Amino acid sequence: MNYGTLDYVRENNEEFFVINSEYEIELMIKRIIPSHNTFPLRVRMHPENTRLIRMIMKEFPFDIKTDKWNTAQGQIIEQEELAKKVETLDYVEPDKVRFKGELMPFQKQGLDFIIKTNGRTLITDEMGLGKTIESLAFISTKPEAMPVIVVAPLVTLVNWKREIEKFLALTNKRFDKQTLLTDGKVREPKVHLIRHGNVKGKRHRLPMADFYLINYELVSKRYKDLCDLNPKFVIFDEIHSLRNEYTEKYKACFSLASFKSILYRLGLSGTPIYNHGTEMFNICEIIKQGVLGERNEFVRKYCHGYNPDKTTDEGKVGLANVLRKTIMIRRKKIDVLPDLPDKIRLKQEIEIDTDLYESELEKLYEKINVARGQLSQSFTDFEHKEGLFELNKKIREMRIAERQIAGLAKVKHVVEYLEDLLENYDEEKFVVFCHHINVHKAIFDGLWKYNPVQIIGGQGDKARQDAIDRFQNTDKNREASRVIICGLRAGALGINLTSSAYVIFAELDWSPSVHRQAEDRLHRIGQKHKVFAHYLEGTGTFDEILSGVLLRKTVEISDALGDKMESMNNQKAVEFLESKYRFSKTSKIAELIANPVIPDRSQSYVSKRLEQLDDL
Repeated sequence: MNYGTLDYVRENNEEFFVINSEYEIELMIKRIIPSHNTFPLRVRMHPENTRLIRMIMKEFPFDIKTDKWNTAQGQIIEQEELAKKVETLDYVEPDKVRFKGELMPFQKQGLDFIIKTNGRTLITDEMGLGKTIESLAFISTKPEAMPVIVVAPLVTLVNWKREIEKFLALTNKRFDKQTLLTDGKVREPKVHLIRHGNVKGKRHRLPMADFYLINYELVSKRYKDLCDLNPKFVIFDEIHSLRNEYTEKYKACFSLASFKSILYRLGLSGTPIYNHGTEMFNICEIIKQGVLGERNEFVRKYCHGYNPDKTTDEGKVGLANVLRKTIMIRRKKIDVLPDLPDKIRLKQEIEIDTDLYESELEKLYEKINVARGQLSQSFTDFEHKEGLFELNKKIREMRIAERQIAGLAKVKHVVEYLEDLLENYDEEKFVVFCHHINVHKAIFDGLWKYNPVQIIGGQGDKARQDAIDRFQNTDKNREASRVIICGLRAGALGINLTSSAYVIFAELDWSPSVHRQAEDRLHRIGQKHKVFAHYLEGTGTFDEILSGVLLRKTVEISDALGDKMESMNNQKAVEFLESKYRFSKTSKIAELIANPVIPDRSQSYVSKRLEQLDDL
């Protein structure tokens, strides 16, 4: 006896099993498997759901109406075999004609992992271990994979072009978007950089090329043009840029990765999780839909109290294991490059311009007090809600502004700190990272006599590359610079600064992953010395609150990725973090939050809201 039917449908580039059965059975399935609230019932097709449906069918058989059910059984077997295959990786060589480089042993194993996962892979090796090279090595084994689309941050596109031309040669020639003909001659790949969106909605056909390089913000604007190419391969560099599924760039990249002609998808990131382990779900959906199950199932399995922002300890371990058995490979420098020098972090508390800091904060406090006073004088419900909104807004503005004020208050002492290093280490070079543009410019101006160069947001490709070349230059007959000042976001991706062994953080970021990326501009293949990272913390400023947030995030991210807290053992790592990051209970913001002058009826609401603001 059959209790219903099981069919198949494909919609919006997703595959579903369609189950038509009695209401009670459908209700039971919904409890067990997160499903779309439709009639008939639709369950996304992936191995985990297939296992559950098969278990249900042992008790309540269905009439199978589609051959996709047999395909699904094959997916289960394939997943189980894959887990066994990736337990041990072989040393695989790229194509010797089409690949012009030489892979290190661990990179050959990385190539093997990509091949075994059928080119739907997340490569999360630490920065500087050659993720780009492994991707190009895989492309050399798949000449049919042209054209390739590389989606990456704008600042890394020129570097991608250089790497492609340096490491790849092609033996086939594309005469049009459908045909690949072999002419037997080795040639350089043709690379096209997409720099602009379509003007006023008019489409412009892309020229013939083997590789198309585009930044994340342009994918939605050129989506149809990209699809017209019938691309076979898409690479998402720094794929953590797609951790938020609600953004326009995520939706466009998800659609591109799901396009019918795409055969291979690679995601690259040394720091795939910025803040919480659940960001990994969105990233994995780009590379291989359903590999971590349905979203509701993921939250139920890995998160605390069904809160997608709170991954449980058991969930972190389970997530790391599942990822490594299915699509993710991650190697740390300490494991694969024993000869690479250590990375040493130093926390340095420095003085601040207290007059500047206090005077600027007083202006902020006055705005807060005005908002609090207006709230205390509210009489109607409307005035009360408006007052709460305004107080909430002013506190947010204060948090942003105090971070900038803390940076400006440190500038004088940051410059003195750097001058001391430059004078005492007369042959060394220094990389300086900061966040705010006005802090960046103030440090740049303060070090003018040392002929600094800079990487800053909005900079053109040529100016950016000239700055890097002047800093990296070792030819004493050419103009060079000993100092490069970089924006934490603009200068932490896709560049090599190995001519220096000293990185100075003049300002801190909310995310520890940003710091790791910045450090690893120096701590990567080609570095011959120990790397020293100096974290300059202004005592009694907003830096202390940032430090507390960084501690919590660092621990959670390391657990979710299965790391052991950088290159130190756990005990030393925790001791280091506790000494470096501490939460200030004397901060004026902390005092303000602890003692808000507001009506009693609003106390609980505002306290709860401020706690949410604090847990950024």
